Amino acid sequence: MSTPQTQATLGQHTLTIEYLDAQGHVQRTEQLQGAHFTLRVQSDALGVTHSVAHTATHAEASSDGLPHTSEQATLPLKSWQRISPRVWAMVLFGIFALITALDLWIEHNPDNAAQNLVTLSLGLIGAIALWAAFWALLGKIFAKHADFWLHICLVLIAGIALSLLLAAMHFLSFNLSWRMLGRMDNLASAASLALLVWAHLRLIVPAQRSAALRAGMLTFTIASVALLMWTNHRRSDTVLDTFHSPHLYRPWLQLSSPQSSQAFFEQAKSLEENLKVKAGQTEPGEDGTGSEED
Repeated sequence: MSTPQTQATLGQHTLTIEYLDAQGHVQRTEQLQGAHFTLRVQSDALGVTHSVAHTATHAEASSDGLPHTSEQATLPLKSWQRISPRVWAMVLFGIFALITALDLWIEHNPDNAAQNLVTLSLGLIGAIALWAAFWALLGKIFAKHADFWLHICLVLIAGIALSLLLAAMHFLSFNLSWRMLGRMDNLASAASLALLVWAHLRLIVPAQRSAALRAGMLTFTIASVALLMWTNHRRSDTVLDTFHSPHLYRPWLQLSSPQSSQAFFEQAKSLEENLKVKAGQTEPGEDGTGSEED
């Protein structure tokens, strides 16, 4: 919804148009000067989220500087738009809790005590609340609105999406024998975390700086993933997280043809010479006597 204001300036009138978001905060301001104005606002072209209704108005500013609205039509919101962020947060939390419980049930270890599950649940809830509270505090300081429940929704959406993404990657890694997909959990998590930070910042940073925000977060994401890959390579001589994919399913779920044992051992034998060379290498400061053969 636009809010027209007029004031006399050097014999003319200045029309100030303020574009508000769903919380009533100014997102963009435009000023026009002249003696007579005809303002036509079409809601589809604004790109502004309305909290109550979409309006189409035809307003004219008379010579005394007061705007007169000649026509106004109100369109009802869709049913899902009437749901408050708090309700959405409760729904998303239920979905996230079911996915997390399913993962814990699949990876259940009888040796762990039952109170570990309670500790994990309380810790997870506390971490989500603290993370959202941090971004809500930044929003209150810089943008004058907290939007705590919206930040909660962003965290839960990211958690649900990451859980489903990792599950799909693990299944396809086994199903298609594409082992690389099962060895990059940390890389996918780092990229998802950067995307989540960008979503939080979108609620805080003004819309005029969205392009710079996208460019900055893209650069930060690429740099973070590249640094993690370099760290993996330095630690284990591979840019991925692990040497092999540890995710196994029922044999009938695998679509690719299995490898014969003879071909497997021949392939492993071809790596023997390279492994001996690497075993004989020593880092500066290490004692190389243990690698010498008797």
